[in-house]
This record gives sequence, C-alpha cells and structure tokens, in this order.
Amino acid sequence: MIAGWSGDASAPVDQQIARQEATRLAAAVKDADRHLRRMKAQLKELVEQLAPGFLTRPGFGPVILCAYSNHGRIRSEAAFAAPAGVSPLPVSSGNTVRHRLNRHGDRQLNMALDIIVKVRMDRDETTRRYTQRRTSESRTYRESNAP
Repeated sequence: MIAGWSGDASAPVDQQIARQEATRLAAAVKDADRHLRRMKAQLKELVEQLAPGFLTRPGFGPVILCAYSNHGRIRSEAAFAAPAGVSPLPVSSGNTVRHRLNRHGDRQLNMALDIIVKVRMDRDETTRRYTQRRTSESRTYRESNAP
C-alpha cells in the first residue's frame, strides 16, 4: 500500500506524512540491523579470545560462556548445573527412586542448554547414540535427556 503512494507534492498531506514516517522507520530498522550485526561480530571475537574453538561445537553459543565467565562461582559441572536450572532433585517415594530437574536458576542459560541439547540430538552422533541407548532402556524422552 505504501509503495502505491505517490511521492509528489500533489498527494494528500496524510499520504505525504505517512510516506515520510515509513521511510524514517525503514531507515531506523536498517540502522538497528547494522548495529546488531556489528555487536554479534564483536561478541563472536570476544568468545574466540576467551575460549578458542568454543563456537565450533554443535549448538554452542556465547550465552553459555557469559554465564560461565564467573570463574570463582563455577567450580565444577555440579556448580554449573544449579544456576543453570538443570541439577537433579530427588522425588523418590517408597521404593521408587526418581529425580526431576531443578527448575530454578537462570532461565536464559537454561534455554541455551536446551537448544544445545536439541541441536546435538539432531547433529552429533555421540549424543544420538546416547539418546537411543537411554530410550532403549524404556526411558521417556524427558528421562533420556536428564542427567
């Protein structure tokens, strides 16, 4: 519809103003897109400086590295699992021993881990074999992907 508006001075005033505003907004979107690309490139460079080869692993991105960057807080895999919201919690009853994932912690980090798992299940042969082995043990989809 905007493309059909004439750009000449004989067009109604409301169309002239709308075209100007649409042009301004389009320029702002392009500028924001350029800025986002620059920031992504800078973030990628920083990640490569801090952890060379980190981004070459299937599904990994800079969000994980940002969460892991506090070296004093993250001492082990277990110390990483708790703030990531993936540490196991016992939910046993009687003779049944079960665990569920702790759903507290950094939701963005948890989402990043979920993406990594799904990408690795799709593209990484070792992860695929692990998932197949766990599901062959009569585990559900959620149980096969739990620690």
